[in-house]
Amino acid sequence: MLLRLYVSGQAPNSVAARQTLQTALREGVSGDVSVELIDVFEDPRQAASDGVLVTPTLLRIEPEPRLAIVGNLGDGQRLRRWLDLTPMDSTV
Repeated sequence: MLLRLYVSGQAPNSVAARQTLQTALREGVSGDVSVELIDVFEDPRQAASDGVLVTPTLLRIEPEPRLAIVGNLGDGQRLRRWLDLTPMDSTV
């Protein structure tokens, strides 16, 4: 899975979105997940190319279909469901 998170520097909602996404991914998901972090202050062309007008915005680039979530990603469980991240079985 390829995710692209657009942020605006250290703005509070951008910091919250990074933390929520990190937590969701750290809690264990099966499969490979790559995250591209793009600061719109540093790379506005990439944001324009992806049609990102508001930050934070999380795009699921792969697999298709492409999905977008706008906001601080405050609900980690909902985020994992929405991105179809399957928790790894914690029993061994």
